[in-house]
Amino acid sequence: MTEAEWLTCEEPARMLPLVQQRASNRRLQRSSRRKLRLFSVACCRLFWDEFPIDATRSAIDVNERFADGRATEAELRGARNAAHSEAWHAEYYTRREPHGTDSAEQRAYYRERLGGATDDVLKRMYLVAFMTGSDQRLLSDDMPLLRTDPTLIRLGPALFRDIFGNPFRATAFPSDWRTPTVSTLTARMYESRDFFAMPILADALQDAGCDSIDILDHCRGAGPHVYGCWVIDRVLGKR
Repeated sequence: MTEAEWLTCEEPARMLPLVQQRASNRRLQRSSRRKLRLFSVACCRLFWDEFPIDATRSAIDVNERFADGRATEAELRGARNAAHSEAWHAEYYTRREPHGTDSAEQRAYYRERLGGATDDVLKRMYLVAFMTGSDQRLLSDDMPLLRTDPTLIRLGPALFRDIFGNPFRATAFPSDWRTPTVSTLTARMYESRDFFAMPILADALQDAGCDSIDILDHCRGAGPHVYGCWVIDRVLGKR
């Protein structure tokens, strides 16, 4: 994929191999693996409201915390296993006819929460489990839903560009742009996962002397902006 193709691509499945390749590069793998994981988290968070199941939502949170070193590998494995179990049970109790060994209590639990769930919702629950996996899984999984899920097809390219920016060209970020106002505003957005103030960040950066069109346009763009946004990471020194 060329730089021009990356900047205009509307097929997220075509963009994935490039970032997986970067995440496999010894020199780039630490930062790129973090960002690849945060991309998977951002995809899963698109469907948060469809998952009224604690283990599924918890897996998304643990995966996000693991990306920043705030959760252990054991916690990640536990969250992944719990999410996969919930996806399997959700499919079983909402799609199969009851028989003598069924638990009426469990069937009622899943039917109450997911009785009206579409097949797409169940596939997305499995997506959460698969994405809450090891680095090797993220490096090798081709995320087939990037080719079939209409929401991921529509928003995936923007999520890739928000998190990875332009992987073909580094954007300089002098330290004197990190004024107290810029740093405080950015940290607040990062901690709250609420990026409504991105246009305000653009103004603060401009006041600090930032003249990068790429940075300013990204802050003022339509988004979406998510955890791992490349501008936020540059301000906070996360690579």
